[in-house]
Amino acid sequence: MAQEIQLDPSRLSALAAIARRSRATLTGISDGLHDLRDKRRDLARQRDLILAAGSASGPAAQAEAAERAAALAAQMTDLAADVTVREIEQAEASETYAAAKANLRAAIAHAELVGLTMPSGIEEVLP
Repeated sequence: MAQEIQLDPSRLSALAAIARRSRATLTGISDGLHDLRDKRRDLARQRDLILAAGSASGPAAQAEAAERAAALAAQMTDLAADVTVREIEQAEASETYAAAKANLRAAIAHAELVGLTMPSGIEEVLP
């Protein structure tokens, strides 16, 4: 004998809360990734300016510029590693959010099918 799925509005609300949290996590990671990429671009610009200024000056200034540029390049390498880690986290968070949305959509479809009253704000979770 098949068991009927029991759904109540509080379960729909719980699924919506999971989707909201996973979306917030994804947004936070994406924002952090954007910031890291911006910082890496800023460091690259700084490095290029330092090297250009050094090459327009004498040998002592060129050596100092090369040293400062190397330090910036090391920071850029560290940022590149951080970006890679964040990209992996972003992919995982994206998968989690997609699964949460799919679960909520399926629950909403079932709830509509059986005539369950929808809690307010449930549909807003799904873009």
